[in-house]
Amino acid sequence: MTPQPSTRLVAVCIALPVVVSLIFLLTVSAFAFGHAFRPGLYVEVLLVLYLSALSLQFQRRKLRGAIVNTLLLLAFYGVCLLKYLMLREGLAWSDLAALREVFVILSTPQRIAVLAFVAVIAGILVTNLDRPRLLPAVLLLTPGLAYVVGTAIAPATVSAVMEEIRPTSLVVELEPWRDGPLIALLRQPPIERRTRAFLASPPMRDDVEVLRRARALAKLPPPRRSLHIIILESFTDPVLFRTLDCPDPIDPRFRAWMTEGASLALAGTFGGQSARAEFEVLCGVPSFERLGLDTMAMRGAAIPCLPNLLRERGYLTISNSCGPSSFFNHDVAHAAMGFERSHFGPDFVKTDADMDGEYLSDDVYYRQVWKRVLPVVKEGRPLLNYVLTWAGHYPFDLNPQRHPPVCADDTVAGKVANAAHYASIAAADYVELIESHDPDALILVFADHLPPLGFAYAGYREGDYRLSLRGRDAPPFWSENDPSWLESRATTLVVRQGRRPVSLGLIPHYLIQEAILDLLTDGAYCQATECWRTLPIIDRPRRSRPVFTTPAMFPLAICADPSHVDDPQCRSGAELHRKLEAEYDALLRVGIHEAGGQ
Repeated sequence: MTPQPSTRLVAVCIALPVVVSLIFLLTVSAFAFGHAFRPGLYVEVLLVLYLSALSLQFQRRKLRGAIVNTLLLLAFYGVCLLKYLMLREGLAWSDLAALREVFVILSTPQRIAVLAFVAVIAGILVTNLDRPRLLPAVLLLTPGLAYVVGTAIAPATVSAVMEEIRPTSLVVELEPWRDGPLIALLRQPPIERRTRAFLASPPMRDDVEVLRRARALAKLPPPRRSLHIIILESFTDPVLFRTLDCPDPIDPRFRAWMTEGASLALAGTFGGQSARAEFEVLCGVPSFERLGLDTMAMRGAAIPCLPNLLRERGYLTISNSCGPSSFFNHDVAHAAMGFERSHFGPDFVKTDADMDGEYLSDDVYYRQVWKRVLPVVKEGRPLLNYVLTWAGHYPFDLNPQRHPPVCADDTVAGKVANAAHYASIAAADYVELIESHDPDALILVFADHLPPLGFAYAGYREGDYRLSLRGRDAPPFWSENDPSWLESRATTLVVRQGRRPVSLGLIPHYLIQEAILDLLTDGAYCQATECWRTLPIIDRPRRSRPVFTTPAMFPLAICADPSHVDDPQCRSGAELHRKLEAEYDALLRVGIHEAGGQ
């Protein structure tokens, strides 16, 4: 019979994770984010106390269990802090669905370290399991079971109770560090449960707003101009780094197109999640992430995104990605969006000489894509050719034999410059190749998002990254007070039609779709239906919270609180946001079903 540990030892073992949690949260709150300890963190500490006591009930050697619990807690807090410092977002349950994607982009040593940590912790937990005493175990399990059962059958009540215990922080991005990372994570399941129930219900009316695109196109003659969409992984304009010590590394052709078009696209994310850019551009609505990353929520039912709209009008729709087909649920999502043919990693020939780091070089990638596309171009059938690149991903590794550095600046900005140099050359060559065979084609080239560049925007700070707008420098988005958050969403956008530049000005990713439809129909589309890109106000949602700006005020927000109905700009922005949410919900109602399902 295993001897029972002393009450004092049990108390110390339960308290160890609690003390570590308190010290960690105090340190992060006071030093990393510049504000004092918040009352909400007391609830977080109590939650750690509960979880620590519950966990020890099932572990034989209490001290060993306390050490493992503390390591797990620190690992959780560390990952939460790491994600926040790099992407300005807290952890979400939906991140679990993307673990495979994260694992794919890790280096081999990082993968080994992660697997080793998991194996050691799992081994200790398994070998330390114990049968708990019945009464204490039942008492401790009751609150957890009440949360789980309540989330399943009465999610609204659970959310209300949690809100009563600790009101949600109004500053969404700081919520994990004002309310507690665990508390922020526990808020999510009941909200998602309510959202799934809402989305599973039938639409309020059959004539949902999201179908306005299909109705508008049905009234018009079928467009015949081919469309090529090229999304560049993490492409960044190096000249925006004021401290960069080398000549402009961008290919002169690509630089001219950037200058002539004078366009900027506002991405839905910063530092990662390329699938959000794909979803917004192809489906024409913001990525509100009601159920986590939107492409991960798709189950195969056909949804009225751009590929399906064009496919119904006679287009051959092709998508290309040299990554795994499972990455962000690409194989299912691309088919649901309407791509008739999709080519993923195994479809591309990869040799060591053709790689930049772990990714296929853009120039080699484009050549292989073109071999599949050229017969369709020669045939004369209208085509949607969609290309997502992978080279240029952080940490911007290049093949020194194939792509030697052109910028000697040994900084993060210098690495960005070298990657952008070769990405711009490959893109310019590919665009010219398309135009030499199809001079009337509509071509869009843009970045999915800006790269992370280290903790707390370190690379942007060191390189003094700044947009120059209307003859003046924008306030840096990486400053302590974050005055121009919108600048962190501004990405390069090049649009060409008939070998001529087209300016779309300042446009969010989700409005690029209607701009495409208007260009393909020579302006008839926006005469047949309402086009929101013509509105003076721009809504670039930050998660579910609207952030409004105008071309004249960008990158500053013009309306901090859309509830101020006395402000006409706030009022019109709030109405636009409502319509965008309605379209998103209508689209997702279809997307969450299986192919052929109801």
